[in-house]
Amino acid sequence: MPTLEPSDARSLKIAHHIDAMAVPPGARPPLACQRSLFDLPPSAAAAAAAPAYFDGAGRTPLLLAAYHAGATALAQKLRPWEMPGGDDTTAEVRALFATLIGAGGGGGSCIAITPSTSYGLSLVRLSSSSTIAPLKMST
Repeated sequence: MPTLEPSDARSLKIAHHIDAMAVPPGARPPLACQRSLFDLPPSAAAAAAAPAYFDGAGRTPLLLAAYHAGATALAQKLRPWEMPGGDDTTAEVRALFATLIGAGGGGGSCIAITPSTSYGLSLVRLSSSSTIAPLKMST
């Protein structure tokens, strides 16, 4: 590992930057224990029986709140006919989006909701095929 020589201006600049990033003890309150937000082993004895390894890239523990939100969403998906929403929600979403983009004059009647962007674009193309010239690729 290279050492920082005081005579090297670049090394001094790096050392100064590292010192500036250091937070003096007591400058911030310590983060309170977050164990209750996760489903983790309750004690060291339980952890010894089934150790938990945390890999920040792909195997982090899921927040209990996220688990419960997912379980609620799956339960709603089990019986989609009982899900809240429908035509009233669609009309409200259209009106809110129209207001957001500055097209709120018709209460959202100018906003189309489609299952996918490609489907919406194909509908636009089919509905206006006489007015839009086909795309020509130049070589």
